[in-house]
Amino acid sequence: MTEPLARLFPLPHLLLFPGTVVPLHIFEPRYRDLVDAALAGNRRLALFLLEPGHEKDYQGSPPIHPVGCL
Repeated sequence: MTEPLARLFPLPHLLLFPGTVVPLHIFEPRYRDLVDAALAGNRRLALFLLEPGHEKDYQGSPPIHPVGCL
């Protein structure tokens, strides 16, 4: 199995600009697993802002904006 380019980390209320540093409090088990996998691999996370209406599918595959950051 090929390692993904980055692990997708959706955020409901956060938008980052170049050069911005933001501390993240990772507490949900699924996101802790995601961060652990990234740290064990290529250490890349892709942060994307969730689109409005994401609440309907928050636990599944909620819609994200087409541009994010790595």
